[in-house]
Amino acid sequence: MLSGDLNGDDLPKFSNRLDNCYHVVNGHDADRTAILDGFTISGGSGDGSMFEDQLGGGMVIEGGHPAVRNCLFTDNYAKSGGAIHNQGASSTCVNCTFTGNVAVEGGAIYSAGGGQPIC
Repeated sequence: MLSGDLNGDDLPKFSNRLDNCYHVVNGHDADRTAILDGFTISGGSGDGSMFEDQLGGGMVIEGGHPAVRNCLFTDNYAKSGGAIHNQGASSTCVNCTFTGNVAVEGGAIYSAGGGQPIC
């Protein structure tokens, strides 16, 4: 499990998350050999004051091409892309589950700038 909950004290309905990471996984500029396989990604809280800290609570990808396989994205929050924010990237997503992720735009996945996730 990969968790952004640094103190292990998250409460239901996305409360008590002041200690959480903005992104649990950063896939910026990852090439096609990068593979994230078999993980649970949770507790990301993309709610920072800077724009880039508001993207992709579970995973943020910019200009990369990583493959995401057999992963569970759960209980992540961001203003854009609760589970995954994909910016100008061509990532693949195979056999993944998205549950309980919340965002203003794209609760599970948000793609911008020509981003092409394949889920």
